[in-house]
Amino acid sequence: MKKTISSRKFDYPKLYAIIICVLFLGGMWIGSYVEQFRFDENLRWIYGWGKDFQHLTFILCPIAGLINEIWIITKNKTNWKSDISWTLVSLFPIIYFVTMMTIAMTKSVE
Repeated sequence: MKKTISSRKFDYPKLYAIIICVLFLGGMWIGSYVEQFRFDENLRWIYGWGKDFQHLTFILCPIAGLINEIWIITKNKTNWKSDISWTLVSLFPIIYFVTMMTIAMTKSVE
């Protein structure tokens, strides 16, 4: 019997981990891209919406990553070592935030 896409069991926490990282990176890219519209009076609304989207993703993606990580851990309590890579993917926004804050704090002390 052939296996079809619908008969396979899909692992949603792994898909959500990828989506969270893509949204986080996309939000950072959009935030830097919309800077060119900052001083144009006719297109300033693009800057406003882009920055709002950047701030929203920067706040929500670490929270979503933490929730997704808890879901991954509770789903596979017995075989957690096989999900270490997905743990890092899911926690990427938090790791990025902590790393950048550490760099910023050490540079401000000098």
